[in-house]
Amino acid sequence: MKQGLIWKVGNGTIIRTIEDHWLPNCRIKSYFSLPPSESTLSFFLSPSGAWDPNKFRQFFDDQLVDSILNVPISALVSRDIPSSSSFNQRKQFWSKIWSSSVPPKIKHLVWRVLSSSIPVASLLFFRHIIPSPICPICHLKWETVEHAILDCADLVVSRCDEQVYSPPHRCWKVNTDAGVSNTAKKHSLRVVVRDECDNIKVGLIVPIIGSVPPEVAEAKAILTAIYWLQATKLPVAVLQSECKSVVDKIYAY
Repeated sequence: MKQGLIWKVGNGTIIRTIEDHWLPNCRIKSYFSLPPSESTLSFFLSPSGAWDPNKFRQFFDDQLVDSILNVPISALVSRDIPSSSSFNQRKQFWSKIWSSSVPPKIKHLVWRVLSSSIPVASLLFFRHIIPSPICPICHLKWETVEHAILDCADLVVSRCDEQVYSPPHRCWKVNTDAGVSNTAKKHSLRVVVRDECDNIKVGLIVPIIGSVPPEVAEAKAILTAIYWLQATKLPVAVLQSECKSVVDKIYAY
């Protein structure tokens, strides 16, 4: 197991550049010059969270640097994560998840987090869907899943029961969501389009000045999605919102 473990790079603060296994199919054994001032991989990350090629070339040869630059940096969480390349271990992990007694929506959330399908700004940025990975609520840090759920002090997200629908074959679905910051007096609307395989196709984030109740923000996100879909003519068959109270009012209208 130890030989099969490899680190997934987040912020690099706990991964030792030389001692730890984080580069696939290779272990870095030494620098070709004097070592850097820091022993962890965070030394080689830029303030934006990307690799810094210039720093790498001060300590490693070009061939190794090219291999390093192909290592993905996690867009989901900022922490470094030990993982396994073993198929059997992954199979055992998911078997435990799906057979557990937790509610189905929790299992689905775990799957979406680990399969990189939560539409946070950093993920949409890496997929060239939006121009910036910065959190649209606090405007201070990259919006990873960890930041959106745990770290963003300004974020108050309305959370309601969610029912998962699968769109018909060759038709897409839309997920809407909203975030409200009462301290910053602003809110944001999010619209994400997925295909029948649940892959993200395109997304939209609309930051708005002014604080509104979470239910109003969720309703505005739905309305924004409708206007956007009318303009783009995307093959969408299902529109899904996390806010049950708004959905109930729409059906009761």
